[in-house]
Amino acid sequence: MAKIYPFKAVLYDQKKIGDLKEVVAPPYDVISPEGQDKYYHRSDYNVIRLILGRIYPDDTASSNRYTRARTTLEEWMNAGILKRDERDTIYFYQQGYSILGKSYLRRGFITLVRLEDFKDEVILPHEMTFAGAKQDRLNLLRASRANLSPIFAFYEDDNTIIEIMNGYLDKKPIIDIEDGDRVSHKLWAITDVGHIGRVKEFLENKTLFIADGHHRYETALNFRNEMRKQSGRFNNEENYNRVMAYLVDINQVFTVFPTHRLIKDLKSIDMNRIEEFFTVRTLEKKDMLDQLERKKTRHAFGMYYKGKYYLLVLKDISALDKLMNAGGPQELKELDVTILHRLLIEHILNVGEAKIAYLKGKDSSIALVDKGEYDLAFFLNPISKEEFKGVARARCLMPKKTTYFYPKVLSGLVINKFEEE
Repeated sequence: MAKIYPFKAVLYDQKKIGDLKEVVAPPYDVISPEGQDKYYHRSDYNVIRLILGRIYPDDTASSNRYTRARTTLEEWMNAGILKRDERDTIYFYQQGYSILGKSYLRRGFITLVRLEDFKDEVILPHEMTFAGAKQDRLNLLRASRANLSPIFAFYEDDNTIIEIMNGYLDKKPIIDIEDGDRVSHKLWAITDVGHIGRVKEFLENKTLFIADGHHRYETALNFRNEMRKQSGRFNNEENYNRVMAYLVDINQVFTVFPTHRLIKDLKSIDMNRIEEFFTVRTLEKKDMLDQLERKKTRHAFGMYYKGKYYLLVLKDISALDKLMNAGGPQELKELDVTILHRLLIEHILNVGEAKIAYLKGKDSSIALVDKGEYDLAFFLNPISKEEFKGVARARCLMPKKTTYFYPKVLSGLVINKFEEE
């Protein structure tokens, strides 16, 4: 099913740029305006100039962030700042990180994957996308003719691929850095034809589940369709019919954080209405967070409102039947984020999308409510691995900002610059 290709990636020449840590960045969609400035100032060769260039008042159709990315990419390649690998390669990529004192290793590999329409169920999404973000990425792809950051997707392994990759751990990596979040990033080049062949063969009957990069994947599909029409020919093997991807065994490690919800412009809330559907307890902050953590399978939510912390536990899942199509997929209906939006936010509070903000941090959410910028904060538990796979296989799409996979895959480690055909 899934078809992968080794490729001659474009990488920074570490002898010319010095510390590689200074030129990499997170994915574009988690970089704030302040973060953009930080990466611009970090190095003249930081990848931010490619993935999220600045916008200027005098930009035109012929001179803008996208054309500057194309020119910059060409200049860096011509100057040898970026160099193309000489051999077809897949790149073994290991990330080491810690959460609450516990250490983890996430091992996967960066390769090219043949683009597949979602209807063919070879590559499955799990989250909704938005037209504005896709148009932005399409403009960049048209200009650069490059995948500047990999998408991130899961597959299911029986240790076949991980055993191949583990055989490289005693070799010196071609990249070995630690980012500002104390996440280590190591990269090994796998050029052995036999090893690559085994990886390709194993994935041919596997499904891929997109974790991060939905906008970039759909953009790659749209670009492929454009190129089909322009070229008048198509054989599935063109450069534009592939996308760079970081593939990880979902059974190896699965770290995902929830994104909490903030509500503004609330005059008041009716606790009696909430108590029709939820068991409500008023607790101290620590107790609320502890209880929320313990109730991962019971559709529980934390709430901070007017200086008080509440734990809300759904009484009966059938309450969703009247709010959603009774024939709709159970996998979607039973997600905490669906219950929160359809029942609490839309039905009980009658709040629209324009009044909702999304934030990863609990303390930062509480601080914004205390400052009066928002009136209420809802806290969620993260989705489970089983929920993630179930929703994708049911061909459902979760509400936006449902998942925050951690750690993020760095941009700038590996670039797929389309070769001339």
